[in-house]
Amino acid sequence: MEPLYASSCHGQFDVISCRLLVRSGTFGPTLLVDLTVFCALLTQFVFTSPLLRGIYGTKFAALTPAEQRRVGLLHVGIVMKVWGFVFIAVPSYRIIVQGQYWDEQGLVPGMTLADMATTSVMAFGALGLFDLIYSESLRPIYLLHHLGTLVFLHGYLYMVMSLPTAPEKSAEGLERLALLVQICLTWGMFLPACLQVCSPAGKKY
Repeated sequence: MEPLYASSCHGQFDVISCRLLVRSGTFGPTLLVDLTVFCALLTQFVFTSPLLRGIYGTKFAALTPAEQRRVGLLHVGIVMKVWGFVFIAVPSYRIIVQGQYWDEQGLVPGMTLADMATTSVMAFGALGLFDLIYSESLRPIYLLHHLGTLVFLHGYLYMVMSLPTAPEKSAEGLERLALLVQICLTWGMFLPACLQVCSPAGKKY
């Protein structure tokens, strides 16, 4: 696939960054769907009612079916958020502290640090998409968050595939993409935590 990425970045100001972005834009939608299916598999085969009942005992058994579904979804969210955090923390540490570059190999052979960051972003998007599909009811603020995450992801993929070909404009396009990635990470990772910490207990949005 590398020749395809190279041909897509012909004439770009920063060919290496362009290749990484085109690679993430190419596999981003597939990765989003795969991770959403992974969330469904966790719900169906891992965080099942018998398992959660064995962990929490009578407290879990006393919950309504809708509340039990929500508890299972919360556990899926923990797995995806930890995964997403690790996959963004490792590239951040290696780049900021160790001075490595986005195109260097990550934790998995064949996966660059940029691929790990893309997986992190898509993990939060997949969790939001699965929550929209699986949950019977959502607070408006969480509905807005999940939809906003998906909109940002699609905007990112669109901008990757519409990078300007003129060299004098490509640097500006790459800067816009970097800013959009930062917005996606902030929206996906920190906003839900801020909502839970800052909102009064029991307050309904």
